[in-house]
Amino acid sequence: MATSPTLRLYAMLKVTPELEEIYKAKDYPKLTAYTEKILQKPLYGSANLISSFGAIAAPSRDWKADFVGDGGSSAPPLDELAVVYEFRDEGSQNRFFEVTQKVRKIQPGADIGGVGADIGVGTADSHWCPGQARLAMFGHRADARRTVNADALAGGALYGQNVNVVIVDQGLNKAAIDPKNWGGGFSWTGIPGSPVTVGTAPRTSHGMMIARSILDLAPAAVLYDVPLIPDRIASVDKFLDIMSTSSAQAVYQTILDEIDARRETPPWTGPWILVNAWAIFDRATESLQGNYTENNALDFGFDHPLIEKVKTAVTAKKIDVIFAAGNCGEFCPSRRCGGRDRGPGHSIWGANALPEVITAGSVRSDETWAGYSSQGPGPGKNTLAREKPDVGAPSDFCETDDASVRNSGSSTACAVTAGVVAALRSYPGWYQTLVTPQKMRQALIDGARKTLGPNWNGRTGNGVLDAGGAISKLP
Repeated sequence: MATSPTLRLYAMLKVTPELEEIYKAKDYPKLTAYTEKILQKPLYGSANLISSFGAIAAPSRDWKADFVGDGGSSAPPLDELAVVYEFRDEGSQNRFFEVTQKVRKIQPGADIGGVGADIGVGTADSHWCPGQARLAMFGHRADARRTVNADALAGGALYGQNVNVVIVDQGLNKAAIDPKNWGGGFSWTGIPGSPVTVGTAPRTSHGMMIARSILDLAPAAVLYDVPLIPDRIASVDKFLDIMSTSSAQAVYQTILDEIDARRETPPWTGPWILVNAWAIFDRATESLQGNYTENNALDFGFDHPLIEKVKTAVTAKKIDVIFAAGNCGEFCPSRRCGGRDRGPGHSIWGANALPEVITAGSVRSDETWAGYSSQGPGPGKNTLAREKPDVGAPSDFCETDDASVRNSGSSTACAVTAGVVAALRSYPGWYQTLVTPQKMRQALIDGARKTLGPNWNGRTGNGVLDAGGAISKLP
């Protein structure tokens, strides 16, 4: 089908035996026909959509759990499966969204559930301002530790023990991680014969940069690898399959089901944290403008499916979810940032702007805001927060014992924040059953150092992350 790759939506289809068989085979013509058959039912009455779209991806079964000490997945069968569609024209795409969501409102449990824009995502990785590339990093690891008052964690013997941290990123290198910190993860099997196997990323991967900062602050935490955005995926077709909200939806669905299935069994009974050092850089890839980035799907009474899934992780599953603010600040935005997706009020979107999650922007080790770090306010509507980011955390520093190993971007700020949260969660009295993720987020906010005044600001949020300050706000 010769259609624009930007005219893409994904839908969550209710599982039936017929759908299961087609889905396992990834038979896209049959998935298209199956969907068309649904749309011809009286309640949908949309025969005019026939031949206006085609299924192009089926990501829900692309992730396979591979946990240390586990014989395989013990999660229950999925009750919904995601299908990604390309549309012939904008009108067809809009009609598909409107019709399916109107039926869903009338009939909960309809054949087609959540539908949302499938927008590309990218890591909030390193970025240098013009004229600064020749400069060394702004400090060392030791400076970053002082910035977040890391000694307060060690003083309380808070090392991340019994805490499970899932890193949704480019992938980890198992050989470079101490066995006591390795929990396994989720391998991607979306392209037959070309899997992205858990633990096989390069030692220099973006994911390993995230892992360094988490383990520095929570050295006893157990890490789980989710290679959502592997750097070896380069072709357009593979990009569409793996680096988008539909794939994030699929992997979140898998992660939450697997955590649920294990949570009552050692060694998985401790707190869980999901780390997302990725963001939306260019809204031009969002064919239903604002559907995900501003959660405009709520106009029909439903969140965008990924936003709904992230909310579920925090509120229902009691999991801390941490996001990077992004690298689209007004003074030094990444070249990937869209022309209108930069600076105050135009650079923190979608799940990164949810009030339920912890969103981290970047400061240097001297507490100065980094000019590339995405700025608030957030969208401030459709359940998305205005006051984002929540805190600023250090980035742009090198390792104290090796100046060639660098940590940069709001990804590092996200990782440092995750490390502090993982350490705090290791105190049994602050487990998620006693201190909810919302209360943990509030403790970080209330305990932050107010370097730019007493009120929230669009650069560092509520101030610079301070582990000791957070401890003082926890029960």
